[in-house]
Formats: sequence, structure tokens, C-alpha cells
Amino acid sequence: MGTPLYEPFDEDLLGCLCPQIKIVSSVSAGYNDFDVDWMTSQNIVFCNSRNAVCEPTADMAILMILAVLRNVKMLEKTMKQGLWRGKLGVYAPTDDPNGKVLGLIGLGAIGKVR
Repeated sequence: MGTPLYEPFDEDLLGCLCPQIKIVSSVSAGYNDFDVDWMTSQNIVFCNSRNAVCEPTADMAILMILAVLRNVKMLEKTMKQGLWRGKLGVYAPTDDPNGKVLGLIGLGAIGKVR
């Protein structure tokens, strides 16, 4: 969750709220910072947002793959130096993604986004 002051969300942090606490909800997809076993033993329902960020994460993964293939970092550097104007005719070499095969390992919710 990115809240190290409060992590992990476990008995030490939440125990003082028992038995009044009934639900713990996370806005993140993961749950590794939450002691779900302890919550279950206390009849606390835990909810996360596992599909909330699937599509934007898949989009970013594709964007990063294309950025690497097209050498975007070097293209940016070339443009900032003004070399794109043809002064030296220097252009960053790129690779064409056409015809490439992408293999997905661990096809979870993000990998299934269309």
C-alpha cells in the first residue's frame, strides 16, 4: 500500500479496534501487507481491489515494451540536443515490433486484459 508507518495491517495495529472493526478494505490489488488469517480469525472481512488497476497496468506494460523496442530514451535525448533537426543527422536506432512474439508468464488478471 505504500504506508510503511502502518504496515503490516495485523493484530498489533488493528487489535485495539476489536471487536468493533468488521471490515478492512484496501485500495490496492495486493494483500501481502495484510494479516488476512488473523482478520479471518477475528471475523473481520478483508476486501481488496484486485481488478481496479488491471487495465492501466497492462497498458503501461505494453507502453514500456514499445519504449524499449523503439529506444525512446535515446530518441528523447536526441530531441533535447536538437539533433532531430538534421544538424548531424543522428537518430537513435530502433527495432520494429512488427512480427515479434511476446510470451506471457504467469498469466494473471493483468495478462488477461484485452
